Amino acid sequence: MIAAADRDESSVETLVELLDELEPSTDRSIPPLRGIRTLAIDEDDLEDDTIDRVIEEVHRLLEHDRTPVHRLAAVAAVVLVDRKPEAASPLLDRLVSLLEEEAHERRALETIEHVSTATPTAVEEHFSIVVEYLDHSRDAVPRHVAGILLSLALDSSDAPLEAFPRLLSSLAESFESTDDATSMTRSGTDVQSLERDSRAENLAARMILARAVAEVARDRPEAVADAVVESGTSDVVVSLLDDDQPRVRALATGIAAHVVEREPDRFERAVPRLLELLEDEHEVVRGGAIWTLRALDDPRAVDGLRRTSREDPSEDLRELATEAVRERERDRPEDEITSKKNDTLTSD
Repeated sequence: MIAAADRDESSVETLVELLDELEPSTDRSIPPLRGIRTLAIDEDDLEDDTIDRVIEEVHRLLEHDRTPVHRLAAVAAVVLVDRKPEAASPLLDRLVSLLEEEAHERRALETIEHVSTATPTAVEEHFSIVVEYLDHSRDAVPRHVAGILLSLALDSSDAPLEAFPRLLSSLAESFESTDDATSMTRSGTDVQSLERDSRAENLAARMILARAVAEVARDRPEAVADAVVESGTSDVVVSLLDDDQPRVRALATGIAAHVVEREPDRFERAVPRLLELLEDEHEVVRGGAIWTLRALDDPRAVDGLRRTSREDPSEDLRELATEAVRERERDRPEDEITSKKNDTLTSD
């Protein structure tokens, strides 16, 4: 077999030859797949029939027993789908059918994730099926689903918004593998290494999901607030204020800032935590806490905002907190304001 890199020139004819050389049952699939990927990127005059033929092969190659074959096939398909978007639909139909087989779930979702970066609108049609795998116990599966969600969120798709309460609840849970440590030990596997890798994988899945959730909230904050209120998931938002990941705390305070005006009672118990977040090391978290406390009719909130207006290292946040204090004071009786100012001066 002659590698694509050794041929005199890249052409459609070369691509067809490479297609003829594909042998899914052997490791010899890898060199022609690399050539297909390279030519798919470089060649501008690929005919639709040729593109369709490559995509037809992807379904078969995903059943190969070697991971490099899966990934090369997926990348080649995505490059071609980007060239011919209408080819995404038949490819996705085949990929979704693979989800019915446990052995192929991961590789199918990985390929769907690749496709979602090129044609997110095509993936949206299968969203209700894909999102069911978000809480899957197998490593990497939730990460691929989160990647698909992120692509849809960045494309301003309605699908992540419609599933927003579900996404919030998933974010509040730990992504944990159910791999059997005993069986791994018997097979001679380094369990500690696997557990370490699994934790890293689960964290990656959560962070990608957090970014997707944050993107939806940033793009459509009012609709997100409505979804949280209607689904009764305000308590989930409150729980995320305690998350150990700053990205999650940031999105929680951002969502809370919009939900609190609709359900202030739900956030009264979170005032002590919100006051703590005014001293968070991450500016975006402190900013979200300011906006949330600003909407709460709680004396403790005003005290915290006043302190932030003097002490926060960010000039922008000091100004925001000052504005919040002034706004609250305009809404309070004059004698209460005078008393509070006197107390502040005395304490200083």
